[in-house]
Amino acid sequence: MRKPRRHSGHHAYYSGADIDIPETFTGKSLLPIMQGYADRIRGFLHGEHAGCCAYNHGNHYVTDGCYKYIWYSQTGREHLFNLEEDPHETHDISREPNAETRIQPWRNRMIEFLKDRPEGLRMVQC
Repeated sequence: MRKPRRHSGHHAYYSGADIDIPETFTGKSLLPIMQGYADRIRGFLHGEHAGCCAYNHGNHYVTDGCYKYIWYSQTGREHLFNLEEDPHETHDISREPNAETRIQPWRNRMIEFLKDRPEGLRMVQC
C-alpha cells in the first residue's frame, strides 16, 4: 500500500483562508508570527546543510535561539554555541571541560529530530 505524500509549507495560506490544514502537511503555520500574535511557533528549530563543497561539511543543527548545537553527519563532530554571548559562533563551548552535561540534552533533541531519517545519529570520536 502506498503511503500518503507528506507536504511541507503552505500552512499560512490555509490558515489565512481559514481552511483546515490537511493531515499530510508537516510543519507549522507562520501566520501567528506574521500577525503579531506570537514571537515563535516552536521551542526548537532543526535545520540542515547538505555539504555541497566537501564530503565532511554536511551537518544538522538544532537551536532554541539561545544555543545552537551542530552535528556533522559524516564525521560525528559536534559544536555547541551560546548565541546570546557569541552570536557569530566563534567560541565552541563543546570543547570546554565538563561540557558533556551541556551537550547531552542537545544530542537528545537531535536524535528526536532525526529518529525517522536514514542518517540517524551516530557518535564518532574525532
